Amino acid sequence: MRFFTTEGPVRTEDHYYLPPLERWNLSEVLEPIEQKKYFLLHAPRQTGKTTCLLALMEYLNQDDRYRTVYANLEGAQTAREDVARGIDGVLTGLLEAWSANTSTPLVLLLDEVDALIGS
Repeated sequence: MRFFTTEGPVRTEDHYYLPPLERWNLSEVLEPIEQKKYFLLHAPRQTGKTTCLLALMEYLNQDDRYRTVYANLEGAQTAREDVARGIDGVLTGLLEAWSANTSTPLVLLLDEVDALIGS
């Protein structure tokens, strides 16, 4: 039985959902990526930001143009005001999750950045 969820990313087999990449103007998101710039996805809590980022990662990884990595920074929150420890934890996690032996441009999708308290 499928249902709407407001907790965590959407699991398409369990949840009703709006197609994530149709919820925004995809060309506006791809433009800064192609220009090697950053963008910010800002929206209220529980509105599908994580689901959209995960869908974007899948979309970008469909071909060999980019290697896209998603990281949830919420775990760095335990470092509190120790920014160096928090950043170290984030970078270590990212580098372990991504193979450094590629010439493909890397796209980092960082979620829960507001967890970096004191930065």
